[in-house]
Amino acid sequence: MARGEVRLVSHRRGTVMSPRMEVPRPARVTRQLEVGFRLKHYEVLEHIATGGMGTVYRAMDHSAKRAVALKVLRAEFSHSPEYVRMFEDEIFSLARLNHPNIIPIYFAGREGEWLFFAMPLIEGRDCLRILADGGPVEAQRVRGWAMQLVSALGAAWRRGIMHRDVKPANIVIEDASGNALLADFGLALIRGMESSRVAEDWGSPGYLAPEQILKEALDFRTDMYSLGASLYHILAGETPFVSEDWRGEIEGHLGKPFPFHRAQLRGIPKNWVAILARMMEKRREDRYPSYEELEGALMGVGREAPARRAKDEAHYLAVPRRSDWPRERLNGLVREGVAFWTGIDPGLVEQLGSGEAVVKEWPPLVSLEPWEWHVRQLCEGGAGDAAQLREFAMIMPEYGEFIQQLAAMGWYGRAGEGFDGGMERLGLARCRALAVACVLFYESSKVSRFFDWLPLWRHSMGCGLLAELLLGFFEYPDEPRALAAGILHDVGKVILGDIAGMGLMAAFRRSLMDVVPLDRCEREALPFGHARAGEAWARHLKLPADVIGVIERHHGEIPRRDGQLVAAVQAANDLCKRHSIGYSGEGVLETAGVEECAGLRWLAEHSGREDEPMEAFRAQLLPGLAAFPVLGEQKVDPRKILMGEREEFPFWLME
Repeated sequence: MARGEVRLVSHRRGTVMSPRMEVPRPARVTRQLEVGFRLKHYEVLEHIATGGMGTVYRAMDHSAKRAVALKVLRAEFSHSPEYVRMFEDEIFSLARLNHPNIIPIYFAGREGEWLFFAMPLIEGRDCLRILADGGPVEAQRVRGWAMQLVSALGAAWRRGIMHRDVKPANIVIEDASGNALLADFGLALIRGMESSRVAEDWGSPGYLAPEQILKEALDFRTDMYSLGASLYHILAGETPFVSEDWRGEIEGHLGKPFPFHRAQLRGIPKNWVAILARMMEKRREDRYPSYEELEGALMGVGREAPARRAKDEAHYLAVPRRSDWPRERLNGLVREGVAFWTGIDPGLVEQLGSGEAVVKEWPPLVSLEPWEWHVRQLCEGGAGDAAQLREFAMIMPEYGEFIQQLAAMGWYGRAGEGFDGGMERLGLARCRALAVACVLFYESSKVSRFFDWLPLWRHSMGCGLLAELLLGFFEYPDEPRALAAGILHDVGKVILGDIAGMGLMAAFRRSLMDVVPLDRCEREALPFGHARAGEAWARHLKLPADVIGVIERHHGEIPRRDGQLVAAVQAANDLCKRHSIGYSGEGVLETAGVEECAGLRWLAEHSGREDEPMEAFRAQLLPGLAAFPVLGEQKVDPRKILMGEREEFPFWLME
């Protein structure tokens, strides 16, 4: 083949996602330089890789008598003024950077239609190859790389330069020194362009920050997110939102909470999990405010923990949050327009010297008293009527949608079509209980002075349903009040919201903002905590003893005998927090790994399953929790439809 002649080769691209992206197109053919082709004083020796905009070759620099890496703008872009300008901007940006962990430029030039620049040829492997060859990397080794990469990104940002394509394939580990080098710096700038071929403008979906997907304004915290996702992959051996379908990864970045349980299952150390979770917060303002602060956090990873540590000094993980939760409103619990208070409003409660708490006299509870009938119905149970439930689903469509979503998970058996199919799978009694709960939830959520309780009730609904599922999965006898116990386990928070609202708000705020267990925050701001308040109210209402026991012990010691209901609600409570099923006001996870939850351990140890219960749970039940449905916002007010302007709204379908 003559000098200067090119050959055509097929190059397969990686797929990249967008919320509006169609199925990725077939690979496109791109021209590739032949061995021996000359660009100025550089001679192409072999093809190394082809990326989104450039192709990299091993080449000989005949002027300096050394091997180099030659990056060439792909031929199909060479006649586009916009692509050429941005490639030249990249060269200019790289030329301004001087950092030991950023691969520099030796030379830049043009030969005919080919625009190129030369860089050092690094003898080493990128982290994607390291993962393919040997699997996840030991945490202490990754810490050194992370410190170097943060230093490199920080130096670039001080020059006003972003990478925008941080991923394991762009992190090269040099064989000789073991240092991490950041490659393809600036090449990703082209991927911010608006284009009809979105799949060809972006990098890998495993590491995209939400603002990149949504095409919002970017800053250094975008690179921070991608670095966090990359470090997760290097430590765990899989991307944070690993999925067989690219849509699953995109949905994960946009809406799923940080995968604490998968991180623990993959062996990522606890102190690493806390750092990665903050780097990958959905909202940029919730990430580290600077690379210097991130560097300080990484320095702490390498410090030896003390041999003995008091319980109050234990390491806690922040409860994962959904991207649509307004953190400034305590993830939606505090009503719009309510000012935050730091004072204590003890209301009508007192604390005795022994720590036992009593209520002087039960005041009117605007958030619960009008719906005591519904609370009793949840505990007493009863058969449902299909026609009435069908009519209720038409009046309250969010209820009908929830029933269908719940049935579609397959945990109650194979579901038929529509609401009738879901009702058949879940059973009329359960559907009736959930209908009663919906009235309680939607109506009581609106009346508190300080709080919108719907996020809490969503959490409680998940706890009740998961408690039932866990008992069945671990093969315990039916507990007829498992659903009610789970739904009512946090009822004490609703009570305290009425009688000590400012103190409870202060406790919620400290728990979320400072990552402190809520029970400690309640001790600081209230005469007693929500478990004690809920138990006292449940006894006042003369609810069943097993429901009262769960309310009292859902954060306490599990009875050695017949403790399955308490254990199931404790386990369900932990799982709901990990998967952001509603929000309970608790700001922390007190156990890094799901298997450390006392309730789950109790269920597994006392299970009647013949296989290994915990292994079965991890393989069969745990993966599906990420898709557990959550009650939607109320679309219509049934009171206006059924009762005109009457203020009382008896749940007439269930009378």
